[in-house]
Amino acid sequence: MNKILVNRLNECEISVDGILSKIEVDTSDAIVFIYCSHLEGLGNKDSDFDVYVLMKEPGNIPFSRDAETHQIKNIKLKKASLDIEYWPISEIYKLIDEIDESYNKILDIDYFKLVHRVRVSEMIVGKVEGEELKNRIKKSKLNDAILNCYIVESNSWYQDAISMYNSGNYVAAVDCAYYALHNAIGALNVKRGIITVKSKWISKVFLMNFENDFSMKEIVGNFYKYQLYPSVDAENIEKFIEEKLELIQKIFNSIALT
Repeated sequence: MNKILVNRLNECEISVDGILSKIEVDTSDAIVFIYCSHLEGLGNKDSDFDVYVLMKEPGNIPFSRDAETHQIKNIKLKKASLDIEYWPISEIYKLIDEIDESYNKILDIDYFKLVHRVRVSEMIVGKVEGEELKNRIKKSKLNDAILNCYIVESNSWYQDAISMYNSGNYVAAVDCAYYALHNAIGALNVKRGIITVKSKWISKVFLMNFENDFSMKEIVGNFYKYQLYPSVDAENIEKFIEEKLELIQKIFNSIALT
């Protein structure tokens, strides 16, 4: 088992068997994956575990939250919080097929979360079927679809920022430029092989992987200057917006050339 996951389980004083004991269906005919954000170098001491139970037939489980395609139950196990999601495995394959057909379509980034997490998670039940699923995801267009999602979102905010700037709505332009750059960095991460589907981790993932990369020195420096620790006031706001928009365009160009 992945050492990162083992360490995280030990920190929370729980075990795989303990997690399995909380699953409310017969797992002999299911696939079970465990995900935690630590597997991607993220997370903190309070991060929960996501347990994905993929079944051939939909179950009838008492749930904490309901969704159209699956059921969710939230459980506390010693020092850990478990989000156990019960999915028909057919829904996962349906998601993968839709992702493969999604290029040039606008999909919310959360749409890809489950498939990405299954890809990086640890399989604890259902070895043969689970490996088949992971191989199907590996062959899918998941990364391209996530990249396209970030690019479309970034460009939308970028165009809004330009429009706000041209109309003299500088405060609104600053807000729009923030989200444009945030999503542009998300796209740059993906383009360079670092995938994240949670918006809150985009900046951390970027700096964690590229802060000491000499080829990224200029972009990283400007990211600090214009996104993380900006100094903007009524006197310099026009110039600030102009330079931030130039940075976003440079990132677009970098993505296109990579």
